[in-house]
Amino acid sequence: MTYTKEQIVDRQTRLLAALAEVAGGKGFTDGEIMGAAHTLARMDLDQFQAAWDRRKSDLPDHLPFIEGRIIGKLLDTILADPKLKIEVWDEVELAVEATRDRAAIEKETGATGSTYYHVFRGKTRLGFIWLVHGNVEDVISDLTDTPEMHALIAPAVQVAYSIGEAP
Repeated sequence: MTYTKEQIVDRQTRLLAALAEVAGGKGFTDGEIMGAAHTLARMDLDQFQAAWDRRKSDLPDHLPFIEGRIIGKLLDTILADPKLKIEVWDEVELAVEATRDRAAIEKETGATGSTYYHVFRGKTRLGFIWLVHGNVEDVISDLTDTPEMHALIAPAVQVAYSIGEAP
């Protein structure tokens, strides 16, 4: 595919803005920033636009960008099923009752060092997903060991693997 100069300049500007936002003051090395730039630069414009559009969410700013991508994919997958709801727990207490309100879920995710998502179909609890913040691509740390729960995390795990394999 051939891109116009305007499309390329727009992409480069957005890429630099995203990197400055993500890396600014976070202790990233130049090599890590360049690796992120290399990964983003390989995306076609449609993929880049989709990532750009989704980079802003209601997740707390202190969560690493990569964790946000993985958690975002996890929420995409769970909330794609209209019968599923998520209950959000911080380390010890219920933060959000079972809901499909993505903004409410994201707002309470990462309020403490770990977050538990309890997934419900109607009133039936399917299981939990334990997120340990600061583990970056390994943010999904544990879950209820059932085929259904593994299927729910599979797309997010693929995102994590693709990030872990990036140059």
